[in-house]
Amino acid sequence: MKATIGFVLFLLASACALVEPSYVYVDGIAAPSAEPQETYFLFSGRRGLHHQDLHFRRYAVHADEALQTAGYRKVETPDEADIVVGFSYGVEIERVGTLERRTSHVELAAFDWDEVRDDGDRNAIWRTQADMDGSHGGLGRVVPMLVEASTPWLGKSTGGIVEVQFD
Repeated sequence: MKATIGFVLFLLASACALVEPSYVYVDGIAAPSAEPQETYFLFSGRRGLHHQDLHFRRYAVHADEALQTAGYRKVETPDEADIVVGFSYGVEIERVGTLERRTSHVELAAFDWDEVRDDGDRNAIWRTQADMDGSHGGLGRVVPMLVEASTPWLGKSTGGIVEVQFD
């Protein structure tokens, strides 16, 4: 009995040792803004996906949490917001011969709503992107990790790509 328990513990420890850490690469850029940005309205940054879409709303919860952690306050309509934030996510697949490389990504990009509404101007005030190699079990697992890694950099410049490790 003791030998069996010891063997099971050995197998569990070995399996844990095989799990490699995941690395997220975050890149953020922010333009100096004359006015403070306190309120936001989140919308889908992906064409063809509405911000009320159930699939989008599933992942938008993580973006809302990150923005609120970064000090922004959510409002219900774009006209109430200082900024509108486009949120997009996905997995890109690159094929080279028979090999396939997957890269998961999220992006949050903030725009001045008055300029977008009045002039159609889509120059981002700030943009934060996070990428990781592989799909790591699908978007349901990856999007929260990518958004979490991005949170300290929302509305800020990273000064280059920042590596964040998840164990």
